[in-house]
Amino acid sequence: MPVSKQIMVGRRRSAPDGIGIDKITFGLGLPGPVPLLDDQGLHAVCLSGGFLLAAFAIATFPPLLTGDALFIDIRRSSDMGATWTSIFPSATGAQLQIPQGITTRRSQFVFDVIPTEVFVGDWWRVDVLNTSAPDAAQVFVVLVWQVTSVDDTLDAILALPPF
Repeated sequence: MPVSKQIMVGRRRSAPDGIGIDKITFGLGLPGPVPLLDDQGLHAVCLSGGFLLAAFAIATFPPLLTGDALFIDIRRSSDMGATWTSIFPSATGAQLQIPQGITTRRSQFVFDVIPTEVFVGDWWRVDVLNTSAPDAAQVFVVLVWQVTSVDDTLDAILALPPF
């Protein structure tokens, strides 16, 4: 388990009962180029459960035309970071892709996790899978799910003042 990582928590409620849409947004290459790394940055933890709807990626500065597309994987851990599993099918190219020179939003609606359920307490991270996507920067990756449950215990803990 990477002890140096911080946890980023996100929640969006669209109704008082917490049922609605939730998302987590990751920023890569802020500032500078996106490095080739597993575990790109902060981990995110879910405070709401539900079912995966979509994953999106967009680059302000996409890979140059001289390189390859940028392949991005989203991974989930249900054991606090001890093991990680991709949410996408294992076939090559099934991950989020940002082609050379493309600044429009890229989408993925096919997931390999069975069930496609998101659980309260799941951890999330982003991996970049290829080495030849030079100069891609300011890439935003968003994971969206339909909320069916909320853990207000975590809300109460997060609302406590710092030590």
